Amino acid sequence: MGKISFYAFPPFCIIQKVLCKICEDKATGLIVVPYWPTQAWWPFLVRMLIAAPLLPRYKDTLTLPSNPKLIHPLNKTLKLLLCHLSGDISKARDFQLQLPMLSSNPGNLEHRNSIDHTCNDGNSTVINNRYIHFQHLS
Repeated sequence: MGKISFYAFPPFCIIQKVLCKICEDKATGLIVVPYWPTQAWWPFLVRMLIAAPLLPRYKDTLTLPSNPKLIHPLNKTLKLLLCHLSGDISKARDFQLQLPMLSSNPGNLEHRNSIDHTCNDGNSTVINNRYIHFQHLS
């Protein structure tokens, strides 16, 4: 199958299904998702990244679909990310190998758990002990 490019801003309730379809088709493209690291689909999305996610700076990013002049009530609490993904695992691996390693204090044991680390500032995440810093859009 040839190269497939896409842009998606799916309803939040079907993000997992969209990610599965991207993986199934080995598609490459852009998707807009909320920054929700506690969702079941989050680790799947991070593993498919082929570039650092983009984080809008604008305070009025979200508007109401019925009236685009009005700011959406979730605008202050919901952070959106623009992610460049690929269902082609080799592209994701190539990106991950370019990322800096996450370091810990010398002598400390590496933390072992089943949850990928996510930084509390909302501007970065970690995959396979590699640090991904979100890029701010101007």
